[in-house]
Amino acid sequence: MNDVRIIEKRLVAKFKKSELVVDGKFNSSLAYNLFYGFEENKLNRFKDGFRHFHDNFNYSNAESEIDKLLEYLHFIGITIRKEAIIEAVEAGTYSYSQVLKKSILYFQAFGKL
Repeated sequence: MNDVRIIEKRLVAKFKKSELVVDGKFNSSLAYNLFYGFEENKLNRFKDGFRHFHDNFNYSNAESEIDKLLEYLHFIGITIRKEAIIEAVEAGTYSYSQVLKKSILYFQAFGKL
Protein backbone atom coordinates (compact mmCIF):
# COMPACT_ATOMS: atom_id res chain seq x y z
CA MET A 1 0.00 0.00 0.00
CA ASN A 2 1.45 3.38 -0.91
CA ASP A 3 2.06 6.16 1.61
CA VAL A 4 -0.90 8.26 0.48
CA ARG A 5 -3.36 5.40 1.04
CA ILE A 6 -1.87 4.76 4.49
CA ILE A 7 -2.28 8.43 5.42
CA GLU A 8 -5.84 8.49 4.05
CA LYS A 9 -6.76 5.41 6.11
CA ARG A 10 -5.32 7.01 9.25
CA LEU A 11 -7.22 10.25 8.63
CA VAL A 12 -10.50 8.43 8.11
CA ALA A 13 -9.93 6.33 11.24
CA LYS A 14 -9.26 9.45 13.32
CA PHE A 15 -12.25 11.21 11.77
CA LYS A 16 -14.49 8.32 12.78
CA LYS A 17 -13.38 8.90 16.38
CA SER A 18 -14.10 12.63 16.20
CA GLU A 19 -17.08 14.46 17.63
CA LEU A 20 -18.65 14.48 14.16
CA VAL A 21 -19.33 10.75 14.44
CA VAL A 22 -21.79 9.62 17.11
CA ASP A 23 -22.51 5.92 17.63
CA GLY A 24 -20.82 5.18 14.31
CA LYS A 25 -22.99 7.65 12.39
CA PHE A 26 -21.87 10.86 10.76
CA ASN A 27 -23.61 13.88 12.28
CA SER A 28 -24.22 15.86 9.09
CA SER A 29 -26.07 18.63 10.93
CA LEU A 30 -23.10 19.27 13.21
CA ALA A 31 -20.73 19.13 10.24
CA TYR A 32 -22.86 21.63 8.33
CA ASN A 33 -22.89 24.02 11.27
CA LEU A 34 -19.17 23.55 11.90
CA PHE A 35 -18.52 24.59 8.30
CA TYR A 36 -21.14 27.34 7.89
CA GLY A 37 -21.61 28.54 11.47
CA PHE A 38 -24.02 28.05 14.33
CA GLU A 39 -27.17 30.10 14.77
CA GLU A 40 -27.41 29.19 18.43
CA ASN A 41 -24.73 29.33 21.10
CA LYS A 42 -23.76 25.69 20.55
CA LEU A 43 -20.01 25.23 20.22
CA ASN A 44 -19.48 28.94 20.65
CA ARG A 45 -15.79 28.66 19.77
CA PHE A 46 -16.91 27.74 16.23
CA LYS A 47 -19.83 30.17 16.06
CA ASP A 48 -18.93 31.69 12.69
CA GLY A 49 -17.92 28.39 11.07
CA PHE A 50 -14.86 27.23 9.21
CA ARG A 51 -15.82 28.87 5.93
CA HIS A 52 -15.90 32.29 7.61
CA PHE A 53 -12.58 31.57 9.32
CA HIS A 54 -11.07 30.47 5.99
CA ASP A 55 -12.42 33.47 4.08
CA ASN A 56 -11.21 35.93 6.73
CA PHE A 57 -7.85 34.38 7.62
CA ASN A 58 -5.51 37.16 8.76
CA TYR A 59 -2.25 36.45 6.94
CA SER A 60 -0.50 39.31 8.75
CA ASN A 61 -1.13 37.43 12.00
CA ALA A 62 -0.85 33.91 10.57
CA GLU A 63 0.91 32.25 13.50
CA SER A 64 -1.90 33.29 15.82
CA GLU A 65 -4.55 32.25 13.28
CA ILE A 66 -3.01 28.78 13.13
CA ASP A 67 -4.20 28.20 16.72
CA LYS A 68 -7.81 28.57 15.56
CA LEU A 69 -7.17 26.39 12.52
CA LEU A 70 -5.85 23.67 14.80
CA GLU A 71 -9.01 23.85 16.92
CA TYR A 72 -11.08 23.11 13.84
CA LEU A 73 -8.78 20.36 12.61
CA HIS A 74 -8.56 18.68 16.01
CA PHE A 75 -12.34 18.73 16.25
CA ILE A 76 -12.62 16.66 13.07
CA GLY A 77 -9.88 14.29 14.17
CA ILE A 78 -6.86 15.72 12.39
CA THR A 79 -3.94 16.22 14.72
CA ILE A 80 -0.94 18.24 13.69
CA ARG A 81 1.42 20.38 15.70
CA LYS A 82 1.51 24.13 15.22
CA GLU A 83 5.29 23.95 15.01
CA ALA A 84 5.05 21.49 12.09
CA ILE A 85 2.93 23.94 10.11
CA ILE A 86 5.18 26.89 10.88
CA GLU A 87 8.31 24.89 10.03
CA ALA A 88 6.80 23.80 6.68
CA VAL A 89 5.92 27.40 5.83
CA GLU A 90 9.32 28.72 6.89
CA ALA A 91 11.06 26.00 4.86
CA GLY A 92 9.03 26.99 1.81
CA THR A 93 7.40 23.56 1.56
CA TYR A 94 3.94 25.10 1.98
CA SER A 95 2.45 28.56 2.27
CA TYR A 96 -0.28 29.44 4.77
CA SER A 97 -2.62 29.72 1.81
CA GLN A 98 -1.83 26.13 0.79
CA VAL A 99 -2.36 24.89 4.35
CA LEU A 100 -5.78 26.56 4.41
CA LYS A 101 -6.67 25.14 1.00
CA LYS A 102 -5.79 21.62 2.15
CA SER A 103 -7.80 22.16 5.33
CA ILE A 104 -10.93 23.21 3.49
CA LEU A 105 -10.54 20.18 1.21
CA TYR A 106 -10.54 17.95 4.31
CA PHE A 107 -13.76 19.52 5.51
CA GLN A 108 -15.35 19.04 2.11
CA ALA A 109 -14.13 15.44 1.79
CA PHE A 110 -15.26 14.44 5.26
CA GLY A 111 -18.63 15.95 4.58
CA LYS A 112 -19.04 13.40 1.78
CA LEU A 113 -18.25 10.30 3.90
